[in-house]
Amino acid sequence: MYARIRSAVEANLLTPDMASWAHEVRLNANAQRHADEAANLTTQDAGRSIGFVKAIAQ
Repeated sequence: MYARIRSAVEANLLTPDMASWAHEVRLNANAQRHADEAANLTTQDAGRSIGFVKAIAQ
């Protein structure tokens, strides 16, 4: 996934700031998939993920 985000920046589909945001969303989703007690995400984390998806969709 890292390479895909980097490629999107190189193709000017994402800004560097959006790429940073995408990595944060990616890592949070991955942490939840492999969740343990230390990796519990908050509703704020979910909100950031939703905000990212909405920004990409627009």
